[in-house]
Amino acid sequence: MPTDKIHISIDASSLSHSACILDYKLTVVDGYKETRQSAPMVYGTAIHKFIDTMFKTGGDLGKSLELGINSFRVPKSGKRNQMYLEDEKHFISSCHGLWYNHIISGKDTYKIMTMPDGTPATEINFSIPFYEDDILVVNLSGTIDKLGQFNNGGLFAVGDWKTSSSGEPEIHVESYDMAAQLRMYTLALRLMYRHFPSSILGTIGAGRIGAFIDGIYIRPKASDNEYARSDVYEFSDRDIAEFEVGLNNLCHRLSKQLEEKIFPREGILNGSCKKGYGKCTFYNYCRQEQPHLKELILKRDLKQESYNPLSFHD
Repeated sequence: MPTDKIHISIDASSLSHSACILDYKLTVVDGYKETRQSAPMVYGTAIHKFIDTMFKTGGDLGKSLELGINSFRVPKSGKRNQMYLEDEKHFISSCHGLWYNHIISGKDTYKIMTMPDGTPATEINFSIPFYEDDILVVNLSGTIDKLGQFNNGGLFAVGDWKTSSSGEPEIHVESYDMAAQLRMYTLALRLMYRHFPSSILGTIGAGRIGAFIDGIYIRPKASDNEYARSDVYEFSDRDIAEFEVGLNNLCHRLSKQLEEKIFPREGILNGSCKKGYGKCTFYNYCRQEQPHLKELILKRDLKQESYNPLSFHD
């Protein structure tokens, strides 16, 4: 029986790799990832940084743009038909339009709450004990984009910003009602109540919780950007219990495979070698039969660092 347990953190994003246990192990346990982020992902990360800094600084535009641009100025991989996502001036224009024409328009009934230390409840990190056995220790980790209430002290709700180039905003935001992310945030608040009932997040987790998506739709001309909000979902106790069981099953399965050191290429069976946006990150690795060449492919094509959801918006 091993004495050193494997410690990992999982989040909603990691679950997109869970269709194939080999993909999940290489991503979450081993920490392999693309050497460059995609241009849409970088744009979204930089937008998050700008919004959070504007709230945290009380609207310091200069500081917020500085930190947003720093996040934007990283190596990225883009597409020829989306070169505007790599344009710094376009990004700055999007930030201006988002803040002044949308966020502080005064029309929103959702108000971000204030944390006990006096800061606005934006970009709230959490890391909660979730699963442990003789092999594996798992923390549920992530970042809540914003936490607030509707209608002057009504329903508490988690809001999540999403940037997209989708041409159908209303359809796009409503697609998250069956996605993992909003359920993950709701479960995190429930777990905070279970483990830390006297904390501010635990107190919120004890009651009704809503969750919604705020979509930012980036267009080739930044002044044409659009915005859409999903319905505010209140997941039932049964729904969240089902989601928690699924996460436990995934952790147990991963632990078993780690113990047995067997990771089948399940993507061949279920089609996840080819994802919606293209080939799996480990496509070339998996199609290579020679073990020594497989390892060379990992080292050549990918970078390795700890899978840490709390660093994704850094």
